[in-house]
Amino acid sequence: ITFDATDLSEGVYTGNIVINSNDHDEPSVYIPITFNVGQAGVPDISFDASPIIDTLLEGNSSYHTLVVKNLGTADLTLELEATEFNMAGGGDDKSNGLATRSKKTVNDPPIILNNWLFIIPTSDTLAPGDSVIATITLDATTVAAGDYIGQINLTSNDPDTPTGTVPVNLSVTASGPECNYVVGDANNSGGYNGLDVTFSV
Repeated sequence: ITFDATDLSEGVYTGNIVINSNDHDEPSVYIPITFNVGQAGVPDISFDASPIIDTLLEGNSSYHTLVVKNLGTADLTLELEATEFNMAGGGDDKSNGLATRSKKTVNDPPIILNNWLFIIPTSDTLAPGDSVIATITLDATTVAAGDYIGQINLTSNDPDTPTGTVPVNLSVTASGPECNYVVGDANNSGGYNGLDVTFSV
């Protein structure tokens, strides 16, 4: 016996299974059937939308996690995208003869190829009650000192929350020159010896 609710609306359906035979006493047997069709399951996305804020020295990287859960009763299809909006204070405006930093906002066109903000995985399908831990990388190895803004975009088949965002703010500070000075090395030879005494006199 197969029950198929593909084209049925929510409700209670009744019917009979009829068994016919050559039995003289019971040529036909009726078996009552009751079929309950409930509401279709729906996915329900859950995640922490708190901003990710970090400060890095030039050349360094940091890693953050974003946990996305499916609290619904149907599979959740999920797309994740890291979007950059360039430097928060990036770009020189010299129209008035002076070099000033022009303010960038999330209303500016996003950068096509990412330089500092990355996320993996970029897609997943979560069964009811399942979750995924996405890794967000903030990379200051290829960008100059400054303040950068971006966001993580979430797109899903959740009927109530089909889209969502997590703001990301990165401050990159300049790293100073490396100092290899050896105490007492007056002639900068890389070591302290008697020649440093003569050089310093």
